[in-house]
Amino acid sequence: MNDKLRKMFKGKNLTNLIVIGVLGLVLLILSSNIFGDEEEPVLAPLVQAQNNTGTLSYARQLEIRLEEAFRNVAGVGEVIVMVTLAHGPHIIVAQDTVLNESSTTETDANGGTRSVVNRIQNLNHVISGGMPLILTETNPAVEGVIIVAEGGGDVRIVQSLVNATRAVLGIEAHRVSVLEMN
Repeated sequence: MNDKLRKMFKGKNLTNLIVIGVLGLVLLILSSNIFGDEEEPVLAPLVQAQNNTGTLSYARQLEIRLEEAFRNVAGVGEVIVMVTLAHGPHIIVAQDTVLNESSTTETDANGGTRSVVNRIQNLNHVISGGMPLILTETNPAVEGVIIVAEGGGDVRIVQSLVNATRAVLGIEAHRVSVLEMN
């Protein structure tokens, strides 16, 4: 085995190995630049923009606002709120419709005719400033709320928190759970 390695690393073989190694590195670097930037779906920049703006998620915004409001209610004390949503936001993106229609009428030798109508409809997302143009965006529906409060052992406080949550979020009472903080 050692003899084979010594023969391989002598003279031209060593030069060939170095050249092959350098070519391998160049191909590796080029392939990551060429194949690494795969094309993203049209809505991917939209989702990335929402995630990268530093804004809090809709659920977290609701949690913070409810916590701030509940802390100011007498007898509640310290409070933690968790909001669950049915799904993500519903986004409708502007689309441009292109309709191509062609018709052909053929007559054969016996006098018979045949008509062929070809319709092709293409829907393309409207892009503005490199981003899809959003027509409407609706916030998701609230599935449920858990409220953990120091005053959660008092029935009057529990009822106040449930009623306030129902009024603010427009959900049914059975979707709100109030627990006492330990």
